[in-house]
Amino acid sequence: MSVTLPFSLHNSTSSLSRSSTFESVKSAVEQVHQLCGRLSRSNTTCTAHQGEEDTRAHQTSTTTMPPKSTPTNSSQARAGQQSSLSSTQIPGNRQSSPNKKTPISQPTTKDGQPSGASTMQQPQIDASTATPTPTPSDDTVAESESTDPKEKEEKESKPCILCRQLPDCPHCHKRIIEEKPKPTDGNSTIDGPVADIYNQLGPEPTDIGEPHREFRENNPPDAFIKQKFTIFTAGSIEMGRAILWQKRIVKLLQHLPVGVYNPRRGAWKTAGSKEEVDKKVRVQVEWEMSAMEEASVICFFFDHNTTSPVTMCELGLWAQSKKIVVCCHPNYWRSTNVRLVCERHHVPFVESFDELHPLVLAMLKQKGMMVDKKGDLTENPAEEDPTKLRPVQMLLTGDHITEEHLKTPEELAKSQPAKSAGS
Repeated sequence: MSVTLPFSLHNSTSSLSRSSTFESVKSAVEQVHQLCGRLSRSNTTCTAHQGEEDTRAHQTSTTTMPPKSTPTNSSQARAGQQSSLSSTQIPGNRQSSPNKKTPISQPTTKDGQPSGASTMQQPQIDASTATPTPTPSDDTVAESESTDPKEKEEKESKPCILCRQLPDCPHCHKRIIEEKPKPTDGNSTIDGPVADIYNQLGPEPTDIGEPHREFRENNPPDAFIKQKFTIFTAGSIEMGRAILWQKRIVKLLQHLPVGVYNPRRGAWKTAGSKEEVDKKVRVQVEWEMSAMEEASVICFFFDHNTTSPVTMCELGLWAQSKKIVVCCHPNYWRSTNVRLVCERHHVPFVESFDELHPLVLAMLKQKGMMVDKKGDLTENPAEEDPTKLRPVQMLLTGDHITEEHLKTPEELAKSQPAKSAGS
């Protein structure tokens, strides 16, 4: 843009050349400054007007045109044109809010979408009105996992880490062990029926004679009935979850003149304060410890459907007593520990209940018990009936045990003088 200098600038220049006084120079400089300021303001105004004209021309060329449809009448055509023009946002539109900055419209296609040549950014989506992407709920995920045949088969093929048994029957998929209902009166039944689903006890014996007149069974907290030979049934109870192996061993021994200390009592009252429960536990535990001290033989049985931590504790206490026999199936979760303890301390050890009863009879024989043909106790070897008990050699259940290992220090002391006298 060319701007012509005013005539006053030429006059000031000519006067500057004719006059050499200081005042004339000062006046000429001030006029030049004023003319330069006016020239700068003139250029700014022209540039602003030119930019505004270019903007209006650009908006007019990019205004969205109505669809190419034949209107039914002229009024509909005018209405469609007004609607299209009103949808276009123009700077300075008086209908828009004065507090908001109105964006400049960009070129669009016929369907209202931005054209490829446009640099307009995509419109922001309102989070409050946007439809969220559906995600599967927890129930849906759990249902899909439970209906997967591969996962279901894998779950059924993994036994419990403790009892090593499957949670469900592989054929009917029903629970193998039904949970016992919780007591409502505060009493837990310890002697209730428990299904022997793994046939640990074997078939019910049928050739057992009548109970001996001197046979006794003691349960806590009853006082002990003093007898010469007694057996303590130390093994799994688990508050009534273990199989009723105590009843079976009692039935197998009832034809002998012995006493059986059975810690499995009929009911256990769990209701009450902590002090009351602790007092009952003390009575039970002290009765058991005293009964094991009094017993001639301690019989251990580990139900592999239980964990039986108390039974393992009792095994450790009496492993060196020379009066225990142990039955522990390989499926018991700590069977290796039990077997190693028995080997270390030379304890007769078997894996099936069918072998446990003969071990008890052999240990009674080892303790000096003799029974005549009538089933009564005798001290005369000539009157002894060898079929009532089992030979001591049955206690030699492995290479870890010999007859010398079965003898107590008192028995060894008695046998030493006899050997020296014979020699």
